[in-house]
Amino acid sequence: FFQLVIEEIFNVDFGMFVYNEDQNIFWFNSTSFENDGQFTLIGIMLGLAIYNSTIVDVHFPPVVYRKLMGKKGNFKDLAEVDPTLAKSLQELLEYKEDDIEDVFMQTFQIGYKDVFGSTLTHDLKENGSQITGTQENKQEFVNLYADFILNKSIQKQFRAFRRGFQMVVNESPLKNLFQPEEIELLVCGSKVFDFNALETATEYDGGYTAEHRTIRNFWEIVHEFSEEQKRKLLQFTTGTDRVPV
Repeated sequence: FFQLVIEEIFNVDFGMFVYNEDQNIFWFNSTSFENDGQFTLIGIMLGLAIYNSTIVDVHFPPVVYRKLMGKKGNFKDLAEVDPTLAKSLQELLEYKEDDIEDVFMQTFQIGYKDVFGSTLTHDLKENGSQITGTQENKQEFVNLYADFILNKSIQKQFRAFRRGFQMVVNESPLKNLFQPEEIELLVCGSKVFDFNALETATEYDGGYTAEHRTIRNFWEIVHEFSEEQKRKLLQFTTGTDRVPV
């Protein structure tokens, strides 16, 4: 049930999220037309997944879980969302020559695209189009750019999403007990396949035991599977190709 709902919510045709094929991740669409309630629903679903010990196939970058725990995204997180942009900004930071203004020709006004592919502009600070990037202010430019992409541009959508998540987990000690990376594991499971641990943790019923010939044959075959076959087996039996915590 969770997985079917999640798949519908993350359908790019709804325009709530944008999908990065290279990274295989979803990110909040800053120009989405959906109301706050839709994003609140997604937060509730993630909270309920944790509450019900259900692994869901959600492809968020790790920075989303840090933001859920009250942290703000910064330049270090940008590579998780847009590695191409992060690389370009890193090159700007590492450039030491005096002709930086001529080479990069960058002002404090940036452009981005909406759901229709139209280019929009945004001033990172007042009169940004009139402020040229220099060696002296390039760090400020990079910080403001990352803050816009990770925080300000999606503030409305993420606030609703976080509100929904907190509606479910607010009374729990989740925030005090877990790091953001561990929250991600609770929601999505682990990408690390340890099928020996899975065999040890498996419980049997219907007259079967760990020593039953059928069970022993099963694990003998499974341990010979390729990573892709193991992934497909998990998807078939649990609804997701991630390993539960």
